[in-house]
Amino acid sequence: MLRQTGFVLARGLAGGAFLSPADFWVSVFDLGPDKSLPAFSFHTTDGGVRWARAGSFPASDDQTWLRFGDDRQGWAVVGQGQLMGIEAVTVYETTSGGRHWSVISHSATPYAAGTPGGPSLYCDKSGLSLSGTEASPILWLTGASGGPPCLARSTDGGRRWTDVGLPNPSQTDGGEAWPPVFSSRSNGALAVWYGTAHGAVTAVYSTTNGGATWVEHRLPSAKPGPMDVVSSTTWFAASGKTLYRTTNGGARWSRVSASVNFGNYQSPNTLDFVNTVDGWAVVDGQVWHTTDGGHVWSSKGLPT
Repeated sequence: MLRQTGFVLARGLAGGAFLSPADFWVSVFDLGPDKSLPAFSFHTTDGGVRWARAGSFPASDDQTWLRFGDDRQGWAVVGQGQLMGIEAVTVYETTSGGRHWSVISHSATPYAAGTPGGPSLYCDKSGLSLSGTEASPILWLTGASGGPPCLARSTDGGRRWTDVGLPNPSQTDGGEAWPPVFSSRSNGALAVWYGTAHGAVTAVYSTTNGGATWVEHRLPSAKPGPMDVVSSTTWFAASGKTLYRTTNGGARWSRVSASVNFGNYQSPNTLDFVNTVDGWAVVDGQVWHTTDGGHVWSSKGLPT
């Protein structure tokens, strides 16, 4: 199964979405002094050799998350800066492969129930993902807060959002969730961290009932580093120059020495594998690619 994934870069690259290793979209924002400049989206079908302009979003604050169900229908969540203490966002939909985008919902007021700024998403957003079927897509939006990790879903194309609770034992000092990945309508997993009185905990939560309930699985590294969920049972975790991988839902982990130092910190979607060998990462302002399961990484340029 090829993964729909995304990443966020602190400068230049705002977000991305993969249909395959060769067919994907990215959004790039202008690095000028005026932060109201738009983010531009681009599409490639040959792995980045050639790029086509695929629309733009006004007044981005650098954060843009993209998801596509096929080459025509997709969604974007675009950061609009802080609104009464939270990151306000606007949700867009396209049915033309990105040529035209329509506003679906936005954070009009932080406490408006059902909006991406409502009580369940009163947090700084961290990403967007997609599950369900082509006829009945389900969108997932995640984030970080001073309380539990944020997780919400929409079953009507991003118009209304509802909270999905995560088990969060002993949480005392904030938490963050990253978008879930589903290998079927029922089976999925997502990565989280949360603070406790004894320090940060990194974990993967899995579900077998479409996200109605979640089960926690702790990761082998105690240091919170970049994590990635490829399927309901295949997960990656990085700490420094070590990359951990499991293909059986955390029962056993293998360890890989990587040529890139991922650091020991959390950052939204900095590690993204399409499968067990083909992966992408954003580290220190550069995009990296591996085709051997994470041993050797090569730097990749951004569209211009």
